[in-house]
Amino acid sequence: MVRAPRRDRRDRADRGGCGVSDPSSGAAASEPASTDGEATGRDGDAVGRDRDATETESADATETESAGAPSDREHRRAIETERWLGVAGAALALVGLGVLVRQSSLVLAGAVGAGYVVYARAGDASAPALAVTRTVSDEAPEPGDEVSVTVRAENVGEEALPDLRLVDGVPPGLAVVDGPARVATALRPGTAVTFEYTVRAARGDHEWEPLTAITRDAAGARERTTALDAPTAIACTPELSAGGDLPLRGLTTVHHGRVPTDVGGAGVEFHATREYRRGDPLKRIDWNRRARTGELSTVELREERSATVVLVVDARESAYVAADPDAETAVEASVAAAGQAFSALLD
Repeated sequence: MVRAPRRDRRDRADRGGCGVSDPSSGAAASEPASTDGEATGRDGDAVGRDRDATETESADATETESAGAPSDREHRRAIETERWLGVAGAALALVGLGVLVRQSSLVLAGAVGAGYVVYARAGDASAPALAVTRTVSDEAPEPGDEVSVTVRAENVGEEALPDLRLVDGVPPGLAVVDGPARVATALRPGTAVTFEYTVRAARGDHEWEPLTAITRDAAGARERTTALDAPTAIACTPELSAGGDLPLRGLTTVHHGRVPTDVGGAGVEFHATREYRRGDPLKRIDWNRRARTGELSTVELREERSATVVLVVDARESAYVAADPDAETAVEASVAAAGQAFSALLD
């Protein structure tokens, strides 16, 4: 943008060089060059001002974005509740009808409706500044135990929250058996609310989802939803209680690695003899046969192998079925049976 006038100036200087003998021509050629220089300077100043304005706008936009964007621990969403939907139209209709029929009462009623519309449009749902803590009575319960959960939310901001609703993110695998996992209240700055509920523990690792905070303005026209993280988790691991003897135990010996086979190899029980091969250990040579026949032969022992038992549980989604809603699922029963079998095999 700045170099183009310079090329024009050089072109004009070249063209003016052909008529140097005419002073008036030289003066006429020098004036446009000066004018182009001034235009170039003005263009440069304009470009500089535009660049400064762009940088300022970018910095302001960055500051606004960083100030208004939710953090990693908060996710916000604002919507219109449409509670006052149609009130503005009805108010205008009443005013118009009152003017046509010359009824002051209709005009007054329309004015009151318009006042409510202005009141609803004036406010906005506050962004909650809450400090949330969640505690559980037992972080490693047994399956079926009841775990008490206590949630405390404190308004650490400077604005009052006239309509605040809190919904805790209970893990999908846990059932609430006592108390609601939600509360509706109003909080002034520096005040807090606490609610408690009880869940029944189930096998597995369970992590709480973010707490959902819903705030509305005084008129209820605008609603803001905020997700607040308060990391909480429990690990419910069933004990491996020993069950009855399994039929599999009768097919193996008590000691590790004593499964009889029909293959010769490393072991302690005689299996067969074979012709001596160079490199066979001396302790494996049948010296009695060597004394009787003069031939060398090697004794092979019965190979011993360890028994491998694999317990398989079908944990597909289709296996989570039960006889009634309160009964344990087929997967839960299978896991319990596998735990008893595992303990029995270790004994």
